[in-house]
Amino acid sequence: MTAPVEPNAGQIKPRSAGDPAPLNRWERTAAALAGVTGSVAGGVAVFVTDNQAGTAALLVAGVAFLLIGIQGTALKRIGSGDQVAEFDLRAANEVVDKAEAVRAAGQPERDVEALVDVAIMIDPSVEHRPFVREVRYAQRVGEALDRIFGQKSVLREPVWDRGRRPDFQLVVNGHDIDVEVLHHLWSLVDLELIAEEAARSGQPILAISDTTVPPWAMEFNSMDHAVPVEVVSWRGGNDDDLLQRAVLRLSR
Repeated sequence: MTAPVEPNAGQIKPRSAGDPAPLNRWERTAAALAGVTGSVAGGVAVFVTDNQAGTAALLVAGVAFLLIGIQGTALKRIGSGDQVAEFDLRAANEVVDKAEAVRAAGQPERDVEALVDVAIMIDPSVEHRPFVREVRYAQRVGEALDRIFGQKSVLREPVWDRGRRPDFQLVVNGHDIDVEVLHHLWSLVDLELIAEEAARSGQPILAISDTTVPPWAMEFNSMDHAVPVEVVSWRGGNDDDLLQRAVLRLSR
């Protein structure tokens, strides 16, 4: 019988399901910068303020973000005595709530995305929240459009003076195409509203969803609209060709 081989110190241990996912270089850099800023501010506050509790909390938060940047994974808890910084699901959810409020207030989508990124850094489990999935899906769609048509052809948050502003605007073959990211395709009413918007604006609209296009949506695609409108399913790189063909049909 062969004796079991013990893993040596040089082998990499697989990450368990409960461990946070490693951060990428930019996330680590952002965390480190936030840590330096918080630590310096806390250090200065020690000498210029009497609010010792707030100063200690600021220092703890600064050190926590530095550790996130150094170790490259989300930090769950750090602290000493009664000054503890909690990087948990509750804190992450509060940041997501803030992101939803920022979008509701009509602020730039990049601000929403930045807050969602911070929430995921605090606790990756918030990625299961519907709002976070929606934001992440729109980000992936934008990356796909950049990949297929080139960044110069993709406008994010275009200047808008009529109706509902689209998520993206494409310039293909000399034609402007508005892009609406639906995430989930709920009902025919969603598409009828988009068709009405296209008729008002006079510009074709491509609706992109992460769900399989149902028969009633396929029937909608075959209708003769006053201004071309189409819905397409995109769930990843394997669907890039479907996305490209739909755009080319709308740009004729």
